[in-house]
Amino acid sequence: MPDILTSHWQAKPGMEDELARVLASLAEESRSEGGNVAFVVARSPIDRGCFFVFEYYDDEEAIREHAASEHFDRYARREAPPLLATERSEAWESL
Repeated sequence: MPDILTSHWQAKPGMEDELARVLASLAEESRSEGGNVAFVVARSPIDRGCFFVFEYYDDEEAIREHAASEHFDRYARREAPPLLATERSEAWESL
C-alpha cells in the first residue's frame, strides 16, 4: 500500500514566488496532520520555478485524510492549479 507521495511542480513564468508561497503553506498545515510523518518542499537552485514535494504518511488512510483536508482543497486544488505549467505525481510504498 502506498505511504509515500512525490510530485514535481513547474510554475508558469512569473508565478514562481506565488507557487512557492502556496506550497510552503500547504506543507506547514500538512505537517500538523496526525498521520503525516514528513512533508518536504524543495526548490531547484537552477530553475526557480521547479519544485519537488515529498510526502510520507503512516498509511493509506492518512493519505485519504490528507486529501480530504480543508488545506489540501484550498492550496492543492484551488490556489495552485492556476499557477502551474505542469505537475506530475507518483505514489510509492516504503520498504
